Amino acid sequence: MWRRLTFNAPLERAYRASQGRRYRTPRTLLFGLAALSFLIAPMLNKALFQADPETVPMLLFIQLAWALPVLGLGALAPWLALSRSAHNAINMAGCLTLWASCYAQLYLTQLGWMTFPLHMVNFTVVAVAVFGGFRARLMVVGGSLTMALSLITVIHFDRPDGDPDRLFAYETAYLWLIGIGGAVTTDLLNREGWLYRAQIRLLSRTDALSGLLTRGAFDEHYRRVIAAASREQRHVAVALIDLDHFKTFNDRYGHLKGDEVLTQTGTALLSVEGGRPLDLRARYGGEEFIAVWYDVQPDDLEVMGQRFLNAIRCVDIRIEKHGERIPVTASIGIAAGIPTRRGGDALIEAADRQLYAAKAAGRNCMQAVVLTADGAPLQHNA
Repeated sequence: MWRRLTFNAPLERAYRASQGRRYRTPRTLLFGLAALSFLIAPMLNKALFQADPETVPMLLFIQLAWALPVLGLGALAPWLALSRSAHNAINMAGCLTLWASCYAQLYLTQLGWMTFPLHMVNFTVVAVAVFGGFRARLMVVGGSLTMALSLITVIHFDRPDGDPDRLFAYETAYLWLIGIGGAVTTDLLNREGWLYRAQIRLLSRTDALSGLLTRGAFDEHYRRVIAAASREQRHVAVALIDLDHFKTFNDRYGHLKGDEVLTQTGTALLSVEGGRPLDLRARYGGEEFIAVWYDVQPDDLEVMGQRFLNAIRCVDIRIEKHGERIPVTASIGIAAGIPTRRGGDALIEAADRQLYAAKAAGRNCMQAVVLTADGAPLQHNA
């Protein structure tokens, strides 16, 4: 069970960040309402809680000097730009403060110094379990200790109101099953749902045959690359790669062989050097692929294009009956330049023109061009 409540480190960090965003509003409401209750509580110390005059200063310290600021910070924390460790510390402090402050008032009640609903401790544990979205381990350990300590305190002291202690024990055990069991179940379901959603997002962004980005995922990332290059004035190179005579290949050898070509081509493109965060590889449509290099040197375009050509030439497709290898080649058009913020389309259009030039030159080759700031060709490489 404990293992199922924790992913490996990278997944756990991503999951906790997702939970933080998902429970931002519920946590604000949870701690905000709790802080409001402690803000109003001093007005009720005598009328509702029947606190002795000697007990009021202690209650004011618990309510205003301790619980109110910590819970108020807990309500604001989800909306503040803080580090993950700071968020975790504030959330834990808020949970412990909510439980401990209620327990402190329960303890004073057992001493006969005030009147406080004993079940409020149990309700706070359940409320945090349901609305907080916190780690199940925190709920199991912290909630169980809070309830157990409350139960021991009630049993140890004589109840001033004369109610049987066994009723409180029954209520505590019942709410413990709801709160702690619900927290564990909710965490398990949240983790399972998060994994399913992550898998769906991955499938929607990854082409099933080639293993590269889909067209939609590429468009999203490409806009970020262009924005970064425009801001930092860096060169971006775009390569359009089209498999030669792919339709003829499909007609002659069948679509299953064509799918095999697409799969191996995707693997080949990923094998070429260029795995930086802003470098992209995607299936652009049909038998056409696209690659993007960020912060590239224009003099390197020919070398980079040749690496792609050679990788695709090494794709190993064979006829089962004879073991004969079927050659696979591609035509590549490359365009590079420093884009404007909206200049990403200009690079793709220029690369497309170079792709047609490569096909006109006999295929199985590349054509490259470097653009000026206004989109005019500055340098042309064959």
